[in-house]
Amino acid sequence: MAVFIRADALGLSGTERPDQINSQPQVLARLQAIRAHAAVALGLAQSPEQADKLRPATPKIHWLAPAQGYTTGSGAGIAKTEADLCARALSMGRAHHAYPGTSAIATAVAAAIPGSIAAEMHNAQPGSGLRIGHAAGTLELKANVRLAQGRWLADAVEITRSARRLMRGEVFVGNLS
Repeated sequence: MAVFIRADALGLSGTERPDQINSQPQVLARLQAIRAHAAVALGLAQSPEQADKLRPATPKIHWLAPAQGYTTGSGAGIAKTEADLCARALSMGRAHHAYPGTSAIATAVAAAIPGSIAAEMHNAQPGSGLRIGHAAGTLELKANVRLAQGRWLADAVEITRSARRLMRGEVFVGNLS
């Protein structure tokens, strides 16, 4: 489950690096309070306190902004033309270092639904892809949604992720006899 908020409604730009958010306890507390109240509204918990204790990971909180240039956590520059919107996510009480795959999928689906915050930020033709500018770079997605009996359904979401090194190591082979 995902909750989307306009970055400017939080006094944020949508281009923050995780360290910038994580060093602001008042911002983290506000995002966490929104998450806990959203959990109650979604029927995941009976109180914000219960949500904090029993549902610390859901729903995910995301803040979105229109595309703009920014610098990633590693110092790389992302131009306004490289993304269709900027997005950041809170994960387990901290700003995520990139953008979770589940969040990206939810954002792509939301961006394909007219009238959603993500669709307003994306401002593209229905059926077009979505490039999310996040704290570590960009993600490309495409969501196929349809309206059926008054409900939006996601039929498919395609996601393109860049490969990154997960491990580097050395193996020593010797004579075992």
